[in-house]
Amino acid sequence: MLDLSKVVLAGRLVFDPDVRRAASGTVWSMFSFAVNHRYKSKNGEFRGDTAFVRAKAFNGEAEGLEGLKKGQLIIVEGHFLTETWEKNGENHTQLVLVCDSVLSVALRNGSARAAEEKGGEEPRADKGDEEKPPF
Repeated sequence: MLDLSKVVLAGRLVFDPDVRRAASGTVWSMFSFAVNHRYKSKNGEFRGDTAFVRAKAFNGEAEGLEGLKKGQLIIVEGHFLTETWEKNGENHTQLVLVCDSVLSVALRNGSARAAEEKGGEEPRADKGDEEKPPF
């Protein structure tokens, strides 16, 4: 049986990402983004739902989040991880998206476009291997 854990989501940052550096040199960031789902109801009205996704990025992906601001459109590729912990004798569980790639998207003339104003390079959050596709 084939197991596959791959997620690609596009949404807007809920707050400015907080990028931290551990004493070991690891760079990491926890951030949240909102993903909208629009649909037409049975009676013909357009409706929408919003899911808030908690995400975690490390090293190059986390460094690329520096400078991004609340409301900015991003595309995230990664996999889900269930985190569990105990607090005050109570067990807690949280689903977190671990980022393999983060792409910031610039809007130009109402359409999404992943290219910088000059040079045509993609403004990618990952500063690693340039041969790696954004998702």
